[in-house]
Amino acid sequence: MFRSFGLLYLQACLSTALLAAGPAAAWSNHALATRSALAPLTGLAAGASVEVERIETFLAAQGRVLTDVLDEHERWAREHLPDYPPRPDALRFAPGDASDAADLRRRFLAALRLAPDARTELYLQRLPGESLEGRPMLPGAEVTTLGGNRVVARSQYVRLAAGDRVSPAEVLSTASDEPDYGMDLGLWADNGTAHGRVYGFGPQPFGNPALAFSSQAPIHMGFWHESPIVSAAAPFLKRTLPEYRITLFIALARQALRTGHAYWGWRFAGWALHYVQDLTQPYHARVLPGLGTARMLWINALSLAGENPAARDAMIDLLVPLMSEFGAHTRAFVRALRGEP
Repeated sequence: MFRSFGLLYLQACLSTALLAAGPAAAWSNHALATRSALAPLTGLAAGASVEVERIETFLAAQGRVLTDVLDEHERWAREHLPDYPPRPDALRFAPGDASDAADLRRRFLAALRLAPDARTELYLQRLPGESLEGRPMLPGAEVTTLGGNRVVARSQYVRLAAGDRVSPAEVLSTASDEPDYGMDLGLWADNGTAHGRVYGFGPQPFGNPALAFSSQAPIHMGFWHESPIVSAAAPFLKRTLPEYRITLFIALARQALRTGHAYWGWRFAGWALHYVQDLTQPYHARVLPGLGTARMLWINALSLAGENPAARDAMIDLLVPLMSEFGAHTRAFVRALRGEP
């Protein structure tokens, strides 16, 4: 009996959290917090710069080498990530089979199991009040595929051109918000999308598969610290994929950085960083943060009895001190990527 009640209760908790968050997920705007967190790091300041290049240029230059990088990561993921859904062999990156630059990009996104309409435009997000530096504005629709994104609506983006020079910090911070812009939408078999049916992730483990923004949740959350009782009652909690995304994008970032493609190196790094930062968000790392198993069961019992305990206010109090953890993890991530102690 507990197992069925527990499943319903935990599903309800997750669904409520997802609905409350809406399209503006996690920390709402990763880019703003990332820029602040990166400020103390030397080597990423405005004085340094990297050359902007289109993703098609990067893919054409790397070609078969990227196939090897992705194959090696796939082998690692199958060996080390519990409950990992293997990449179907048909999605293996085959740049030599691409008919043109657009097809090359399509094959790359499929090999990463990203939404086929994921945006890879060249742009930067500006801080509030920051100069546009004479660059043209970029409409939000060219940044995200998710309609009604309040973060995008409130933000300013400027268009870049291949050959422009920009600071690594700006590239990294801008990219740290991108995984919330649609690249992880509709990837599950029951999301009603063509790519979801062939990506091999299986049915969406929790959340409403009919809601677009809900479909990214299991890829951005990681419930690895729940008690054995909770995990046994809700085995779907194990089917989350942030570690897959983090390690995949780190592998690409390192390859790009060591082969002279610094712009895409830092952009891939920003994508990886997004999921690291998500895991510092309490509602992405615990079903009910701050509550032990016994209290969770007690709340469940009260809920089943028709009571409505006011536990949410106490949980919200966790958010303020955790912002310092966000910054610490961001800086540690960048230092590790650069091989610094």
